Amino acid sequence: MEKKLDTLSIIIPVYNSENTIELVINQIIEVLANKIKYEIILVNDGSKDNSYQKCIKLANQYNFLKFINLSKNFGQHNAIIAGLRFASGQLILFMDDDLQTHPQEIWKLIDKLNEGYDVVYANYIEKYHNK
Repeated sequence: MEKKLDTLSIIIPVYNSENTIELVINQIIEVLANKIKYEIILVNDGSKDNSYQKCIKLANQYNFLKFINLSKNFGQHNAIIAGLRFASGQLILFMDDDLQTHPQEIWKLIDKLNEGYDVVYANYIEKYHNK
């Protein structure tokens, strides 16, 4: 049974990502442009750099972007849970703030969900960290 998913919430925990978060957002916009209704939820998890200021700038620039600022570093899983409270999409996707996974991969996940799966997750062939 095929499901048609047409609203997407992307939750991105942000930690010390002042140098990458804007690029991540721009690539998501490029990949999803006019193809699906979406929102992006950035959750700043107590960053010690200028990630907060970058996220505020992005939230002011884009009406589809929500920003949550946690009072301190609670960890990635808690940041995701905080983001879930504000997600309104039919489909929820979690992404890293450092391009660990390129936004182009979003379509592979959506395609699998459209085949009828309830949950889809990806496994890295090679994992790296920019930080």
